[in-house]
Amino acid sequence: MQFDNYFKQILDTLTVDGCPLKGLTMDSQEAGSQNWTAGYEKEFLQRRGYDIHRYLPALMGYIVGSPEETDGFFYDMRRTIADLVSDKYYGTLDSLCRQAGVDFTAQASGNGLNLVADNFQAKGRVQKPQGEFWGHHVHGSYDIKEAASAAHIYGKLIASAEAFTDVKYDESFAEMKNLADYAYAFGVNEFVVCASAYQPWLDKIPGSTGGGRHYCLNRNNTFWEYSRPFWDYQARCAGLMRKGIPVVDLCIFAGDNAPVKLLTYRLPEIPEGYDFDVCTADALIKRMKARDGRIVLPDGMSYQMLVVQRNGDVTLEALRHIASLVEQGVPLYGPKPLRSGSLKDAGNAEEYAKLADSLWGGEMAASGSHAYGKGTVYWGMSLEEALAQAGIRPDIALKSGNTPKDKVYFAHRQLADAEVYFLNNHSKNVFNSTVTLRTDARYAEFWDPATGKRFSLPATPGKDGLAVTITLQANESGFIVASGQLTEGISRRMIGSPEAVVPVEGSWNVYFDPKWGGPGEVVFEELTDWARNADDRIRYYSGTAVYKKTITLDKLDKDEELVLRIPRLGAMAQVFINGKEVSTIWCSPWEADLTPYVQEGDNALELRVVNSLTNRMIGDASLPQEERYTYAYPEIVKAGDRLVPSGIIGEVLLVRR
Repeated sequence: MQFDNYFKQILDTLTVDGCPLKGLTMDSQEAGSQNWTAGYEKEFLQRRGYDIHRYLPALMGYIVGSPEETDGFFYDMRRTIADLVSDKYYGTLDSLCRQAGVDFTAQASGNGLNLVADNFQAKGRVQKPQGEFWGHHVHGSYDIKEAASAAHIYGKLIASAEAFTDVKYDESFAEMKNLADYAYAFGVNEFVVCASAYQPWLDKIPGSTGGGRHYCLNRNNTFWEYSRPFWDYQARCAGLMRKGIPVVDLCIFAGDNAPVKLLTYRLPEIPEGYDFDVCTADALIKRMKARDGRIVLPDGMSYQMLVVQRNGDVTLEALRHIASLVEQGVPLYGPKPLRSGSLKDAGNAEEYAKLADSLWGGEMAASGSHAYGKGTVYWGMSLEEALAQAGIRPDIALKSGNTPKDKVYFAHRQLADAEVYFLNNHSKNVFNSTVTLRTDARYAEFWDPATGKRFSLPATPGKDGLAVTITLQANESGFIVASGQLTEGISRRMIGSPEAVVPVEGSWNVYFDPKWGGPGEVVFEELTDWARNADDRIRYYSGTAVYKKTITLDKLDKDEELVLRIPRLGAMAQVFINGKEVSTIWCSPWEADLTPYVQEGDNALELRVVNSLTNRMIGDASLPQEERYTYAYPEIVKAGDRLVPSGIIGEVLLVRR
């Protein structure tokens, strides 16, 4: 009824009008918990195998039989609700969208988990499983790992994310890129952006009417006309992250005790160099088989080790399937489960205990391993120790930082003719190291999604894989593409090589647009933060300021590269040399390649620097309405808020290498 009388009406109307919809996107379920629907008792009987009526008093707080029996019923009650949410709700909507010829993207059921649901199972029932990351998720959100896991395990091409939600106007594209990079490293390859729903005007800047929220990714942002490099970056990353199939070593089984979401579990520490997905019993039992000592799925995905999450109740059916996988050679890591949790299994306690003892070897030491069929079960030791004993080498051997704030994250896709690794230096430090890729490839390239350029990397094949030397600047990301084919005509990646650095000396002519309260052209003897300027016309300025000067250059040697570097930039700079556009500097490593554009002698350098809209809004907050340049209702800043560092701060450098 909802689909036919709401979405279908919109779809049909726009189709007739020549503007057909691409698809339906569903946000997280935030309407509170529900536990009954017409015919639920019949579904319960079919799925759990016993009549619910005896246990209805438990829903009013009474113990039926015993506390253990009542707990077992509640387990089955929650599990049945979760199954129905997945199959009858998301599954039905997915079928209706397919029949209508449109995509269905859903945060089934959402990070808040207000409904008793199994997020992994539910996401597996939709065409595009979706997570979300917000502006405050500076160091990531595990919710996006749910979407990636569901996509990998259920054979979906797209792992989607509601992206950049609640990012403020004072945050730059570089800061948004850091959010995006974490998502790519956790397997996401589509962003759905909250954009212009609350900016109805073209003549009011920013024109926000979103209840005090910013929704800054829209046409009324000072950054907007400079935003193409940011979107090109996303297109390149998402494009490569959709090629081939994911390479993931660890499949973590989170049990079956609904409600289930990733953040309800304390996962084992994942050793550096390994990736993981998470599943529940639905995928484990219905989609996972063993072949050659690996877990394999129908769509080409495979895993090298199954990890049973501690404190995750394992039903007898799931335990039987786990035993089958191990018997056929799949390594298993985790503690022995003590009980099923489900009342349905209450009469099979003896079989359960016997099977668990067989897998884990009966009387167990605090840590150890036990052979079962062709496989081995490991427990009590670290996951890293278990992987070493099982002979599973890291997918990428590297040593980065030890904290979420100082770490190199990665994702790996396997193509028919190449291995593609996305690396995110999620750190304020430079990462300069040799990493070893678990591949038989002989050559490696760096594909830079910020510029679209490719470079060769020093690479040495060995018995442990391909050793690749790479430098990533602070917060820089990119792709290592390893293959058996040497690409002719591409240059060696220069970052990290010896370089001669010369500051650009002298004063700059800088133009601040009077239409936005600027003073017109001024001279900067030093490159300082606009927000610290004594002149309020500069202090509160938001928009583009044009920096100009003439630089004199010697002739470049053959194969020499000349780079313009701006170490501190708030927030972006479009670079022109001799009237020709070079590129836009907007993210690490904060450089533009001038080599093809410069000439011996004098060169006209122009930098169009744009900052955040925030400073102008803060300045306006203390002015009468008729004197303001900006408008938002309700206001999204106030007088006295912290101004955002703006402009070129410190120095501009010319780098020869």
